Amino acid sequence: MLDDDSTASQTYELFGPKDYSTAEIAELVDKEIHKHRRHINLPKSILKPAATLLNKALWWPVLSGDEIEREFIDQHIDPTAKTFKDLDIEPADLANLTFHYLVRFLPLAPM
Repeated sequence: MLDDDSTASQTYELFGPKDYSTAEIAELVDKEIHKHRRHINLPKSILKPAATLLNKALWWPVLSGDEIEREFIDQHIDPTAKTFKDLDIEPADLANLTFHYLVRFLPLAPM
């Protein structure tokens, strides 16, 4: 798709056969890394100022304003966009790909 000129200026919505919530994706990641990461569910109006204060008080970065903004973006699928079917590709389930994606971020992963 990226190298094919016939796909230029077209919108593609490339998602798998199953819809996942952010919490379900976090659970898949936690299962693969054998660790439970804490997620505090706060409204953006509270989280953004709190992160600003924490970033000033601590010597390590906690959350940036940009990360918080991205956390609250809702994906709305365009019904007129093309999909994997238009590319003759069968999408895979995210649950089967989690390890293969995360292995790149392991500390001693071969490049």
